[in-house]
Amino acid sequence: MGQHFLVNETVVRKQCDAAGLDHSDVVLEIGPGLGILTEEMLARGCKVIAVEMDDMISDHLELSMKDYIKRKDLQLIRSDVLKLDNAEMEEWGFNKVVANIPYNISSPLMFKLLDISGWELGILMLQSEFAARLYAPKDTAEYSRLTVNTYYRAETRRVMKVSKGNFHPVPRVDSAIVELKPRKEKAFELKDEKTFHKVVDGLFTQRRKKVRTALVNRFARDKEAKARLRQLIDATDWADLRGENLTPEQIGTLSDLIFEAGF
Repeated sequence: MGQHFLVNETVVRKQCDAAGLDHSDVVLEIGPGLGILTEEMLARGCKVIAVEMDDMISDHLELSMKDYIKRKDLQLIRSDVLKLDNAEMEEWGFNKVVANIPYNISSPLMFKLLDISGWELGILMLQSEFAARLYAPKDTAEYSRLTVNTYYRAETRRVMKVSKGNFHPVPRVDSAIVELKPRKEKAFELKDEKTFHKVVDGLFTQRRKKVRTALVNRFARDKEAKARLRQLIDATDWADLRGENLTPEQIGTLSDLIFEAGF
């Protein structure tokens, strides 16, 4: 399935160290591959729930880790993680997520995980460019919808860079290990989350347009509505900036203004 398997055990140990794993942890692993990370977590005394959709890899893991499965230290779930029910996953009782995430599902998986309650820490290997967008500061090219939407729901930081030579076969891009901590409370209060996400989409799908133009295009259809929204945005200090120049909190304030104005 075009997968690239981590083969450097030093990187695996650093990833587990960053998660602070011990025998009290129940860990969700997504895409265990050939099991190099799985085996290290099990050796540290964790219970591991591994979700793998590739039947050939699952067959390999069932054979190579049959003793762990027999002792119920390892639960192997053959499934596409994106198709699993969130409420069912919550019942698994995992408190950490440690995984080398398949690049092609990084974005939907990130927000699926943040929709699941009960876990406290994720240590995730991601494509380096994707990872950079998670914690990018404003006024940078990497600052994006992903940055703002993730910031609202979680704290993120880079743990370490992982060069492509640590994988087999060697991919075309480097990776990064990222720490993800779901917020117990959202980063700021909003009048309406749906409006907030529409504002974020409007600003970053038209990121070369000024805030005024981007949001009028996103929310107003007729001439009267456009004039009213333009006047509302002009009353702020941000009308002539672009989305990448605003903090998530400022975007939240714009969202509240637009919602309260009935758009």
